[in-house]
Amino acid sequence: MKRWSWLLAIAWVLATVPVVAAEPQQGEVAELKAQVQQLSAELDVLRRKVEPPLKLVVYNLHDLVPVTLTKEGQANVELKPWVTLIEQTIAPASWQTYGGEGKITEFKSNIGIIVTQTPEVHEQIAAFLAETRELKKRLEKSGLCVQVTPAPQDLFEQLGATKR
Repeated sequence: MKRWSWLLAIAWVLATVPVVAAEPQQGEVAELKAQVQQLSAELDVLRRKVEPPLKLVVYNLHDLVPVTLTKEGQANVELKPWVTLIEQTIAPASWQTYGGEGKITEFKSNIGIIVTQTPEVHEQIAAFLAETRELKKRLEKSGLCVQVTPAPQDLFEQLGATKR
């Protein structure tokens, strides 16, 4: 949730919660708990109105992901590195993997991914994929044979290098 929406919610709670000056009595405690529950429910409704809804988009990666054949002649597509790269670099806190609501599912039969996320994050994913495709196109134009593959997380350790 954006900072301004949290501030709006806090201001609303502060404006509607009565100030208790003395130690509350037993009956007042139950009444205060009921008020807190009601305010919590109202805040959830307000939050749903403020937060953009999640939408589902299918991204085709056939031009970015190499397809290999198994010994049995079946197509083999490795999409997990792309899922990991997107989750770690584009709004990481928004993904289920890191406690958010967004989700990526591999769609191997279509050589793509199914993403459920906010419109803002979808824009970032689309821009990232467009930039990756443009880079690949420029490199191929210069005569280089390019296969785009996200680097594994432990690449530095595999190479014996240290991170700064």
